[in-house]
Amino acid sequence: MLQLLTRLALVVTVAGCCPDADTFVSDAPGCDDTFCGEPSALVGTSPTGYEAIDEGAAVDLVFGPQGGYHIDVSAQMDGLCPIVSIKVTLLTDDGTELAFEEHRVQAVRADKGTIQEYWGLTALVPCGYWPLDGPYDGPNPPGCPDGYGLEGQVTGNEVTLVVEVEDDNGRIGRGERTVIPGCCAE
Repeated sequence: MLQLLTRLALVVTVAGCCPDADTFVSDAPGCDDTFCGEPSALVGTSPTGYEAIDEGAAVDLVFGPQGGYHIDVSAQMDGLCPIVSIKVTLLTDDGTELAFEEHRVQAVRADKGTIQEYWGLTALVPCGYWPLDGPYDGPNPPGCPDGYGLEGQVTGNEVTLVVEVEDDNGRIGRGERTVIPGCCAE
């Protein structure tokens, strides 16, 4: 009985703090949450948890175990159900799309209401943009028969990381950060 009263008080408190026009009640399978306001998403880094990054921050260009380069990406989101599709995009300073990945995942709820996180994402850098002075010393990759790094360089230049997160209700949170990759973490 006490649990029922506590849940009822929590619903009344949440509903009382949120104008009706800003309240959204999920009807997605496995998610009966009530959200206040629009969904949001923040871009972060780190392969092992969400780590916020500032606009214009330096980030590591990682030389991965399979011989390519990537930037570690994580996301923090609010106002979305835990089962989401996360799209990660990497753009050059002129808007050229270098990388795009999409994953369907179950985000991890933090102890902060409806805030949740997901990590272990990557923005893969195409071989045409690999650093010329990095640790890669193998043959030209199949995608770059004339040599790697010839289309441009991401190291030392601004790129934009974008995360777009959509739940089964069709609610979308989007975040982006302009960062400057530096070579090269392993």
